[in-house]
Amino acid sequence: MSSSIVWSEGMFIAPQHFQHFDIAMQRYVNEVAQLDLHAGDYGVSELELNTDALAMGKFAVRRAAGVLPDRLFFRLAKELVMDIPDGLVDEIVYIAVPLAITGTAHFGEAGETARMIKARRDLRDLNDPDNEPVETEMADVGACLQLGNVDLSGFATIAIARILEKTAEGRVILDRAFMPQAVDLRAARILSERLEETIALARVRAANAAGRVATETGMRSEASLMTERLELQVLNRWLLVLQNARHLGRISPRALFSHLASLSVEMDAILGKATPETLLFDPEKMAESFEEVLGSLRRKLTLEKPASVMALAWNTELFEARRLLRLIIPSRVLAEERRPILALSGPDGATALAETGPLACKLAGLSAMPELVSRGLPGVDLTPLSAAPAELRSRSDAAFFTINTSSAHWQRFLNKREALALHVDDRISTVDATLYMLG
Repeated sequence: MSSSIVWSEGMFIAPQHFQHFDIAMQRYVNEVAQLDLHAGDYGVSELELNTDALAMGKFAVRRAAGVLPDRLFFRLAKELVMDIPDGLVDEIVYIAVPLAITGTAHFGEAGETARMIKARRDLRDLNDPDNEPVETEMADVGACLQLGNVDLSGFATIAIARILEKTAEGRVILDRAFMPQAVDLRAARILSERLEETIALARVRAANAAGRVATETGMRSEASLMTERLELQVLNRWLLVLQNARHLGRISPRALFSHLASLSVEMDAILGKATPETLLFDPEKMAESFEEVLGSLRRKLTLEKPASVMALAWNTELFEARRLLRLIIPSRVLAEERRPILALSGPDGATALAETGPLACKLAGLSAMPELVSRGLPGVDLTPLSAAPAELRSRSDAAFFTINTSSAHWQRFLNKREALALHVDDRISTVDATLYMLG
């Protein structure tokens, strides 16, 4: 009953048409009124993927709703399914709807690509159930799935997933760390997980601060306890806001960013730092915006690493089957021109890994890796270090390698903005890899 009526010249108008129009308008207003939209925000408000389809080489969206960039609200009337072509690597999947272009038909039949898809349905008289139903032409938003490697200039699009690759066995592998373009926390699983992690860290930090205040009151002057009390006050206030936002679930990414950034800058004030100029919410680069504020908060709440060191963990889902590790490096980190250092540790020991690593490992962009492995070609040069970098001397169990960032393969990886891949052949049975970005 949320479909639109197709008004056309010569149609016989009955009470059922106006009854349905009223209901559809009420539902539309109710849907949009529950979204916290500002300054042209767009994205999905609900998103549920059919993960069973991935094993069959397909990508499917079971349920989705949201606002498109051209301000059209949509809610899927049925599941969307798309076959993924063999050999596909590192590609974005979009929900797409044809743009409303003057002079072109906005309505089409089932199976066509159109802004609105028509279907005939019976409408009953809600005022007099004894009246005969009226067959009416209805329409739903013609949402479809599209890959980023096709021309999308005629579509309004929302990025909802990244496909890392379709394996030789026909299985589609998704990037679990990808953040869809969203207008509601419920539609971004990875953002919910990062929020839970931040709340947990803040709660531990608040408990420690409360313990210090409780045990040292009376032993220290009130002036000397002021920093601990101020820290506890800041953490308690924002814990209340964040845990309620997480419990409710319905909060826009823009509002959530504001809450997280407020906690971050108040922690900065305690440390005697000013608000950084780069702490901005960009709806077109939502993942990068949250990566900056969440990474900053993690460092402040844990105080576990100096700001000059960033540790990135590799995705190991394909290691057993294909000896392949994958990593998405945030574009913000690449723009900082940090020095990449690869660390390998494992049962073979640091000395053996330092000798075997350059021979057994290939480093390149994900799209280049199949050809390098099949033809036995080298990737980005890895040069073992005789000693750990000064920032990483606490790690005595690992072998460290410099990465030749002037290599053609590294430059191709940067230009394509794809996932970084590390292939480890069977000369190294088991390995724990970390990519450090040193400032």
